[in-house]
Amino acid sequence: MALSAKELQAKLDEMEARAAEAEAKANAAEARATAAEAKSARTGTLTLKVSEKGGISLYGLQRMPVTLYVNQWEKLIAHVPTLQAFMAANTASLSRKVAPVASVAPTEPKAE
Repeated sequence: MALSAKELQAKLDEMEARAAEAEAKANAAEARATAAEAKSARTGTLTLKVSEKGGISLYGLQRMPVTLYVNQWEKLIAHVPTLQAFMAANTASLSRKVAPVASVAPTEPKAE
């Protein structure tokens, strides 16, 4: 049974609407995941993720992730003892970023 042009167009419009809805849901899920990563970064939790280009992204050190390829991470990890010695030798000259403390309003005791 052949469909008329109007019926075909209606089916096409319906399929496009479903595809757009599915894409919107996928985008929302991705946004929630990104927000969760950002929240974990703010709480000091370090998380790892494989980037789109195959690098390793470390979240939680700063506002933006630190992304390096595997060979760069391996080189950095091999260099850790040298980095630690450098930090120890220059500790008086180095600064530390202190995480901001969330201000908490004083609470009133509940009357019973």
